[in-house]
Amino acid sequence: MQEFAFGLWRIWKNRNDVVFKGSHCQPNEILTVWRKNIGEYREAMNHGSLDEGAVRPLKSPLMMPALWEKPQFGTFKLNTDASWCSASFRAGAGWVIRDFAGILHAAGGSGTSTFHCAAAAEAHAIRTGLQYCTEYGFENVFVEADAKTVILMINKGTAPNCSFECILGDIEVLARRLTSVTFGFVPRERNRAAYSVAKFVFKEGKDFVWDHVGPEFLFNVLAQDYVPVSLSFHITCSVSQLQTAAAKAVNDRVFERNEICLGLPSKGSMAADTLDLLKDCQLPVKHVNPGQYVAQIPQLAFLGVDIEI
Repeated sequence: MQEFAFGLWRIWKNRNDVVFKGSHCQPNEILTVWRKNIGEYREAMNHGSLDEGAVRPLKSPLMMPALWEKPQFGTFKLNTDASWCSASFRAGAGWVIRDFAGILHAAGGSGTSTFHCAAAAEAHAIRTGLQYCTEYGFENVFVEADAKTVILMINKGTAPNCSFECILGDIEVLARRLTSVTFGFVPRERNRAAYSVAKFVFKEGKDFVWDHVGPEFLFNVLAQDYVPVSLSFHITCSVSQLQTAAAKAVNDRVFERNEICLGLPSKGSMAADTLDLLKDCQLPVKHVNPGQYVAQIPQLAFLGVDIEI
């Protein structure tokens, strides 16, 4: 699969050189560059050199950074985070509320408070988010924060820090006002939305509250959170198959393809140039019946070829 992907990319690059630069390369030159690109890629992926001609498959599917996880139906997830400066003791507390569909309902933060330690600032962020939940009717809440020690204190997993025990007491009182509330730890990489809000309010030194629209910087972070966590896929150039695969990826998150299909234009100068380019690369397209939209490349028996209308 790696060889095929790099082969398509090298063919496309060579085609661009011919069209835009008037530069023509011999098939042997293209193959040399192709082998070099594959070798460099595998060396980077495996953090070491490979023997010439060796083939090593990827050890795992393409992994995206760990992302935010949606709560259960009927539950709102409150993510909180804090940004704290040890020199000035100034803190920025941020929070974000999303529902089971991942839709933003509110976000905000405070950049005007000071605390003697980062843990106190983290606890203040949780308190601020819970205050908004109680005031605006978010009854079933799952609170996530990347301050593990603070979460343990709230869940009675460790003794509270007496220096900000009053904040922990406020959190307990606010939690009792809700129908249900759960506190959980989440790594920083899955708490990016609240982290971005905390940084913003810290920088501005003001208090902010946004509705479901939210600020532009937060919109970009929320959009990234909707990308599937893990994708395992093969390459296809058929538009209809891409659409089907994309829909399946959304539902199943992980999908695999056993067939590879290359879509080629059927008319005009683009069709002729494409066929000529493949022929120059010793990959001639065999299209026996012009009335059909299926062809073959004999050198690549595993590849299906669709002639697109």
